Amino acid sequence: MKKTLLFAFVTSLIIGGCHNGNSSQSNAGGFTIQGTISTMDSGWVYLQRQDSSDITQDSTQIADHKFSFTGKVTEPTLYHLWAGKGAYYVGHSGRKYSNPKALTFFVEDTTIQITIQDSINKAVVSSSPSEDLYVAYKKIVTPFDAKGDALDACYEKADAHKDKTVTDSLDKVSAQVDKDENATIASFAEGNPNAIISAWAVTSHMLYVPDLDALNKVYASFSPAVQQSSYGVRIKRIIDIKQRLGVGQMALDFTLNDTASQPVSLSSLHGKYVLVDFWASWCPDCRRENPNVVRIYNKFKNKNFTILGVSLDTKKANWVKAIHDEELAWMQVSDLKGWENSIAKMYAIKSIPANYLLDPDGKIIAHNLMGADLEKELQTVLK
Repeated sequence: MKKTLLFAFVTSLIIGGCHNGNSSQSNAGGFTIQGTISTMDSGWVYLQRQDSSDITQDSTQIADHKFSFTGKVTEPTLYHLWAGKGAYYVGHSGRKYSNPKALTFFVEDTTIQITIQDSINKAVVSSSPSEDLYVAYKKIVTPFDAKGDALDACYEKADAHKDKTVTDSLDKVSAQVDKDENATIASFAEGNPNAIISAWAVTSHMLYVPDLDALNKVYASFSPAVQQSSYGVRIKRIIDIKQRLGVGQMALDFTLNDTASQPVSLSSLHGKYVLVDFWASWCPDCRRENPNVVRIYNKFKNKNFTILGVSLDTKKANWVKAIHDEELAWMQVSDLKGWENSIAKMYAIKSIPANYLLDPDGKIIAHNLMGADLEKELQTVLK
């Protein structure tokens, strides 16, 4: 659904210890992937782990339709495998992803058999506790993926016709689909509290616009081993940050450079109501929301209200062009590090557009208000 990070694969490759608490077939020496590919008797196969913006990619040659990889994982870990081309995909944000046609599967410290007949998307992966759960997980989220694809097509048509009424309606449908999907994933995770893949599933979806009550509930259901996994630690970090940034809490101060490379501090805006607006020029949902933000800014800018834009851009020219093209007349800052933006990390931003509304003392009074909801809140506090 409308998540810039929807395709972010929260995964990890192969350097570390060899303990695996989920598999009865675990191998103290690490994992071995043995594959056959009927359509190629030579060439290259690529295996990739991706964690945040960091990519580790391995490769091996096909010989007589066969290939193999070996390595170690500290916990069940999602990998991507493909044949033919080794280049990863680079998104608009500068984030690198695996080949979009890659096979995804969970690796444990055991022997894994992969059989590729006609195409990679018809590959068969041998059974393991984590892989079996991953297959079950994919089955429950597939209907939501289909709804997301349909919504994206509708958004494209609405944008082409500049039909805000339809866009607003789609926003409500998208929000409900996201809510239903998160509830389904939470149920899956709570039903498998001893499986690390449950924590992985939560990090893959439920951290984008987190519901703290739901996150706390599902995290509490996990076994100690799952809570201490890399995915469990990530969930707990988001919970802690979002609790620290809840309504009524003081916003975390920061300083970042503007388009003229001059430092701007959030605390310098104390005395006004401030919308801290996280966005990027490459983000279509942000660009769709910007006209609403411009209209609201112009309506309230003389009523002790301002905006501080925090961009997750990587290219200054694109960032500056979007500011001018869309007439974003408020202060803008960025470190041009994309999703590695230091302030986005500080505020645990996993999806954009996102925002925090602060009172004149710098206290958080609302979070992620868009369009009419933001306007309504400002009318209340600025009357």
